[in-house]
Amino acid sequence: AKAAGALALVISGAGPTLCALCASEVTANAVSAALADVYARVNIGATTRATQIAADGARVTFTA
Repeated sequence: AKAAGALALVISGAGPTLCALCASEVTANAVSAALADVYARVNIGATTRATQIAADGARVTFTA
C-alpha cells in the first residue's frame, strides 16, 4: 500500500479488513489495485474498493 502511495494502512480488528488512507482518488485507486494484485499473486480471494470519507460523519443504518 505504501509503495502505491497510501499515507497509512490499518487492519480492522483481527482482520480481514484493511483500510488505507490516501490523499487523492487517483492514489486510492492505485492502492486498491496494488492490494488486489498482492492477494491474487498468493491465490487469496479479495474484494477491493476505493471509497470516500462521508463529509457528514458516521451514520447508523438498520436493515429489516
